[in-house]
Amino acid sequence: MNNFIKNKKGIYTIETALVFLVSFTVVLMLIAVSQILYEQVRINAIAQDAAERGALVYTVESKDMYTGRIGEGNFDNENVYWRLFDVGTEQNERKEKIKKYINTKLNAYKLNKNTYTDDNINIKFTNYFLYKRISVEIKVEYNVPFGGLLALIIDNPYQLNAYAEASVSDTAEMIRNTDFIMDILDSNETISNAIDKYQNNIDKLTNIISGE
Repeated sequence: MNNFIKNKKGIYTIETALVFLVSFTVVLMLIAVSQILYEQVRINAIAQDAAERGALVYTVESKDMYTGRIGEGNFDNENVYWRLFDVGTEQNERKEKIKKYINTKLNAYKLNKNTYTDDNINIKFTNYFLYKRISVEIKVEYNVPFGGLLALIIDNPYQLNAYAEASVSDTAEMIRNTDFIMDILDSNETISNAIDKYQNNIDKLTNIISGE
């Protein structure tokens, strides 16, 4: 009888240990997953914010990323023909400003001691002639809390990616490019005649609709 009681107590001890181990692992996993989700949402917000702010300040290199203001005297240093050299130094300066903004945001309000660098950030400007788009891509390796204990369940470090796009608001550039296209079209007699014919048909349709 005594042996039976001892065996029963031993079984209870093992069951208690297993339940505690499983419960402890689940708690650690929930903490880790919640921090991963927080970091993913955070870098998504940073990427979208940087893309939108970068698009707004793109037209003037000296605009502040935080306030959008142009400091006194900054116009003196602005190259009025910077769009002609947009693929080189001028564009790189704008990229570096956006990267610096993102990097500052990435290293603020973190839940761990991760240190992010410019290597985690990729900025790309795509020129569609009539308009431009800016794309921001952030790739970070997040050190998962309790990663050593949860190595069989969660990758550590955990790869997080964020991507955002925004259209560059550059009215002057759009007008210039549109005028340039119209000049090219007008210089071609066949295309110019086709445009005139199309415009005449539109005018006739408008007159019919308006009853004139």
